[in-house]
Amino acid sequence: MIGDQVEWDGLTWTIAEMDGNQVSKIGVRIVTD
Repeated sequence: MIGDQVEWDGLTWTIAEMDGNQVSKIGVRIVTD
């Protein structure tokens, strides 16, 4: 779903856009403590 976030490998990946069932755009943010 759009807006879902996953932390992986020190980064936060956010789904920004979907095309049907496929993710078409993601945002990446560095996780800071």
